[in-house]
Amino acid sequence: MTEITISRLSPHLIQPRELTQLNALLKQFSPKAAPLTMVDLRTMVQQNFLFVARNEGKNNIVGMTMLAYYHKPTGRVGIIEDVIVDQAYRRQGIGRALVQRAIDTGRRCGLKHIELTSNPSRVEARALYTSLGFKERDTGCFRLEL
Repeated sequence: MTEITISRLSPHLIQPRELTQLNALLKQFSPKAAPLTMVDLRTMVQQNFLFVARNEGKNNIVGMTMLAYYHKPTGRVGIIEDVIVDQAYRRQGIGRALVQRAIDTGRRCGLKHIELTSNPSRVEARALYTSLGFKERDTGCFRLEL
């Protein structure tokens, strides 16, 4: 059986191969997304928690998610961004392990709550989030493209 490990990516240890693997995952998730540069990735990792799932046998990154956090007047909160698992590795509990790692980290950091967004078409992902205790909010999400 393949051993999958979850770890936090360190900004000083990022290898070019990892950047390539993360960009391949992003393409699966959002084909129109611009590829990350090494500067982009290092900045993200320095300012947030970027967790990766690795297939230890092949030393490949097969999943990722990011926990961003910030302070607002009502407390310190987090948001989980881009839960992505390689298509070949789905339905093995990797997404659950990534999100749980983000939740555990948020608790240790004293976050008041963690939010995430999920497209209604992602039925399985939404079921995962609900099973982990997330509740759908009765609020609209607004975006301004800049």
